[in-house]
Amino acid sequence: MKGQLKYFILGFMSAIILVICIVVGSILYDAKMPMVYREQSLPSGRMLQVVSFSLRWDTGDHDMLNTSGDGFVLECIAPQKEPQIEEWEILAVFELIRPISEQWGFKTASIDVFPSTQRKGTHSVFVFRRSADGKWSFKKVYVNI
Repeated sequence: MKGQLKYFILGFMSAIILVICIVVGSILYDAKMPMVYREQSLPSGRMLQVVSFSLRWDTGDHDMLNTSGDGFVLECIAPQKEPQIEEWEILAVFELIRPISEQWGFKTASIDVFPSTQRKGTHSVFVFRRSADGKWSFKKVYVNI
């Protein structure tokens, strides 16, 4: 009986050490991973780093399917000293996703502009909506994470 208890304790301690090593290793590994992005030049000469382009499904209220809010989301970093992006510049960025949004028949799209790769603090969200006549309009919203 003493031998079984000893092996049980050894196995338990080994499992704990293994879990600790995995957690510490994943933290260290993530800290050294560079952010993957694609640089996009705008007509103004400003460079944006596009970090994400994804399809967003709108679940609506109480997880009921609501396809009117489906759309594409483009996330980018404006790394210059002046993180504020001009409205005419965001229209140039929107031209990157407008054709695919129209092809899919979406009525909404959004572009999130972060000031740094940490993606924290106040950033701009440009929400685009397409009217029944096919024209797009947008609204700028400030979000603080």
